[in-house]
Amino acid sequence: MSDLDRFELFTYVAQCGSLTQAAMVLGISKPALSKQIKRLETDLKVDLFSRTAYRLQLTEQGEILFTQCLRLRK
Repeated sequence: MSDLDRFELFTYVAQCGSLTQAAMVLGISKPALSKQIKRLETDLKVDLFSRTAYRLQLTEQGEILFTQCLRLRK
């Protein structure tokens, strides 16, 4: 999977606020999506989400990346 694909997956997760919902929208498994998000975080050396039991929330770095991803989509 390319970095560009991972950024697209990240954008879906950020918009949905949930790995489960994003995986359903994307038609992929939650574990596969989680693995790709973790790989992106590892590659970038930042946490993009703070994780709670029920929801993901973007970190400051995640907000910056999300804004950039949305700008590139247009």
